[in-house]
Amino acid sequence: MYTENIFYALDTTLHMISCVYFFMYAVQNNALFFLFISAFSECKIGLIAHEGCHQAISRNYGYLYDIFFSSSEMWIEKHNKKHHLYTNKEEDPDINIDPFLRITYAQPIFWYHKYQHIYQYLLFTLGAFSLRIQGLYYISKKSNTVKLYHIILNIPYLLVFIIYPVMKWNVYGIVFNIIQNMLVGLFYGIIFSVSHVNEKVLFDDNETIFEIIQLNETADWSTESIFWNYVTNGLNHQVIHHVKPKLSSYNYPLYSKIFKSKYPKKYKTFENILYAVKSNYNHMKKLGNFKCKVINSN
Repeated sequence: MYTENIFYALDTTLHMISCVYFFMYAVQNNALFFLFISAFSECKIGLIAHEGCHQAISRNYGYLYDIFFSSSEMWIEKHNKKHHLYTNKEEDPDINIDPFLRITYAQPIFWYHKYQHIYQYLLFTLGAFSLRIQGLYYISKKSNTVKLYHIILNIPYLLVFIIYPVMKWNVYGIVFNIIQNMLVGLFYGIIFSVSHVNEKVLFDDNETIFEIIQLNETADWSTESIFWNYVTNGLNHQVIHHVKPKLSSYNYPLYSKIFKSKYPKKYKTFENILYAVKSNYNHMKKLGNFKCKVINSN
């Protein structure tokens, strides 16, 4: 536990510094490439906050969402209490996003879904913006004390990621923030979607046993890779995360071996992220085909 705590403290510190430094470096030198590094670090901060909101690590890490211009409470309501409980079911906000994307057979189909396997990646780039807007809307309904608390927490973000680039480059400066958000959203979109939206999951509204739901509706990838477990904070082990959300990603590789032994047929995995992305692409392409009829989930 001590080693684990040190690991998360150092990882958070590293990526907080990296996120701010490389964003400011990109702005100072008009070098957009460095936004990739800054955006990756911001993603890592969000993934650490994700574990904090699950209390897999200290809940204090969850407040990183609040510092980065969103709301940890909103995330818990949307993610912990809906997505995790109703994975791939109608009540899951992560798949109930029609008419933009058709993810299940029960959802209506429109002509533009024919191209959804391609344009889904453009929608992913809007993900970070969406989470911030949802967070701000959630906060707007709270008391003035809570609003003031969030305003104070957001001052560093506003200074570094919005005011500084605008002061440096005038209106053009906002482009740095926009690109940063688009990169963060794309990363999140790919990582979260490939595990729940692919050719292996079932989209079964009738199953009621929680553990079986997660085994039916989630797939892991690169389960033996320490590298990908670190990069995604364990989201390459989504099955493990969903079944044991209060277990930190530090321990996921071990539990993956346990699940493979316990559920040799039900535990779904892909060899690597490329296979998972390909399966997601194929599923979305199939669901966008007009020959793929709507099935009444009732």
